[in-house]
Amino acid sequence: MNKEKLIRFLNDQCGPEERAEIARWLERKDAKQTLEAIFQEEWDAQENQQTTAEQAMNIYQGIRTKINASQKEIGVLSSRPRITRKLTIAVLILFSFSLGLYFWTSLPPEEATDLQVYEEIIKETQEGERLTLLLPDKTKVTLNSSSQIRFFMPFDQNTREVTVSGEAYFEVAKNPDRPFIVHSGRISTEALGTAFNTLYREEVLEIALVEGSVRVIEEDNLANQVELSPGMRASLKSDQSVLVVDNFDSAYDLGWIAGKMKMEKTPLSKVFEDLEKWYGVDFEIDPQINLREAVSGEFAYGSLYDILSGLSFALDFEFEYQSNRKKIKLMKN
Repeated sequence: MNKEKLIRFLNDQCGPEERAEIARWLERKDAKQTLEAIFQEEWDAQENQQTTAEQAMNIYQGIRTKINASQKEIGVLSSRPRITRKLTIAVLILFSFSLGLYFWTSLPPEEATDLQVYEEIIKETQEGERLTLLLPDKTKVTLNSSSQIRFFMPFDQNTREVTVSGEAYFEVAKNPDRPFIVHSGRISTEALGTAFNTLYREEVLEIALVEGSVRVIEEDNLANQVELSPGMRASLKSDQSVLVVDNFDSAYDLGWIAGKMKMEKTPLSKVFEDLEKWYGVDFEIDPQINLREAVSGEFAYGSLYDILSGLSFALDFEFEYQSNRKKIKLMKN
């Protein structure tokens, strides 16, 4: 997609045909990568400029209106996003894919002042949404569905610390003088410049390292710590007192980052277990459902409802959300 055409679209200078063309393009899988490159270029060019929360929300609402209008012209259905924000600094764009809603947000660079005022930032995603954040230190965070990240701006002079619940993938900007620390439940993960995934949902705590190195520490028992190498994963369950280290399959365990859920002769019990872990839900499973049945295939990662619809059609069961949408009943046909 031509960058100038996108700029005309955002400035409301496109005709109906161009608007329809861009709306169709936004549905393509490669649109995300192109837009991220444009966002990064614009961010680097404007990183010394400040955007107020009011300006950011005006940008957000304007872009959302343009995309919705264009999608209606060509019959594209789009659900309304719901993101809870205590403070939104700059929202660059929103676009929807068949795999779910995807958001990109950049925060302004840190500024040193004599009297430092700290502002708490909270970002959340709902079911079927993913959010990419570019933090002030240039660390990139991808937040999975039904997850939250919380931190204070600016970062402390000696460390960069965030707190995560749910699942998030970090590409940490290198800074040997300021370790990057992620708090998730009972453990903290310390990195200088690396890429790793953190998962914290109820009883599940996992850190999976993709590149670089990290130290994983149980916060209430500092003697319980491990250093990971790429391809290794540390986990700690509620009934465990020691961190357990094993290897992981990045294509399977981290497929959500690329918008894919991959299964290769995977037992149905494992599929349901992972869905519970990724979406923070609890399945009530009919004993007549064969949990040993092997499942192979690839799903576009997004709405849990869409994934269950595909599985239930193929494996002959029905599902029903309970009142709080955190418990789902699975029934054999």
